[in-house]
Amino acid sequence: MLKKIIIAALLIGFGYTLSVFWPMQPAWQDEVKAPFKADGLIGGSFVGDWVGVLEDPVAEAAAEEEDKTQYATQRDLLVSPMESGVTFSILLGEYASQEAGNAQLESIGILDVAPVYIPYKNPLGNKALLLLLGEFKDEQSAQIQEKTWESQYDVNLQVVKKPVLPDPEEEAKKQQAEETAEALAKILNPDTTKESN
Repeated sequence: MLKKIIIAALLIGFGYTLSVFWPMQPAWQDEVKAPFKADGLIGGSFVGDWVGVLEDPVAEAAAEEEDKTQYATQRDLLVSPMESGVTFSILLGEYASQEAGNAQLESIGILDVAPVYIPYKNPLGNKALLLLLGEFKDEQSAQIQEKTWESQYDVNLQVVKKPVLPDPEEEAKKQQAEETAEALAKILNPDTTKESN
């Protein structure tokens, strides 16, 4: 009996470890979210008729595609050892709206700093706004300000790298400029394009 309990515990531990360090492929995740197709047929039985049928998530996918907002992720807040010229900021927290963040700032009493709100998607995929306070050229000055505010206002703060989100319009302009430069180079130097081909 003890042998069976130990084997069961080992298998559960192995399964848990495997699920944590080897997550499901995205295609499998979609199948798990919507297991029943419209016909209700699974393995020769009509389980979908009893349990209920989930329609294809076409509307959800279309709604997600329409959202063109650039979101910061947890990785954007961390400084890698090879980065230089990083701007630091102090993170107060995540908020559902700017009004909620401003209300929190008022209740704390921090009114002398203009807040910066960054769209953020956490590791679970939930969307929020990060409330950042101040810009600092080095981490040490950000930490000094963090300690000052923590002792003055009795809040927990965190020094993070200020995320730099790509601007889609700027990227489009840059790509258009590169394409124009390539086209001009081909027009001005037709001999070099022929030689390369």
